[in-house]
Amino acid sequence: HVLSQGGSDSTPKIVDFAVDFVRAGKFEETFCRCELVFFGRKMINVSITAWQDDPGRPIAKARAQFLVKD
Repeated sequence: HVLSQGGSDSTPKIVDFAVDFVRAGKFEETFCRCELVFFGRKMINVSITAWQDDPGRPIAKARAQFLVKD
């Protein structure tokens, strides 16, 4: 998502990545949604949410920070 939305030719460096497991998942299809929270000149913050049956009931949430290379 960062590469497709960022417009940079180089791969951003991962600075931090944290996952919060909200509830137990089942052995079934899992979906996720990425959202660019902040897109600055040097840093990109991304929020990721994973769910199975209902987007309002996530099974995991993640936060990622990337460093944009010049």
